Amino acid sequence: MSNMRPPLNAVGLCIVQGLSVFVALALLALAPTEGRAIVIPLTPAAGMTLMKDLYQEGLIPLDAGPIVGSIVVAGDHHGRFLNMLQRGRLVVAAPRAGCGAGLS
Repeated sequence: MSNMRPPLNAVGLCIVQGLSVFVALALLALAPTEGRAIVIPLTPAAGMTLMKDLYQEGLIPLDAGPIVGSIVVAGDHHGRFLNMLQRGRLVVAAPRAGCGAGLS
């Protein structure tokens, strides 16, 4: 009889994929729709064209964000969360204090 148990690597991969889907759905539910947000590049390549892409998306850069390479932006973020995530950038709501609060 053969052992029908999947190898540990396959089980670990399934767990990681499941957690990734859960985290993506949680981030989508928490994504801001308007106001200030922080755009965080997740890779160095994602940060190289960040400013150009922000202007193309209609977002207004306000200040450097609290994380290296991140930018605090203002504007309507509805529908832009997935676009930015596909380009390797995470969009999260910006706290009022310390994230471009002195601007505009």
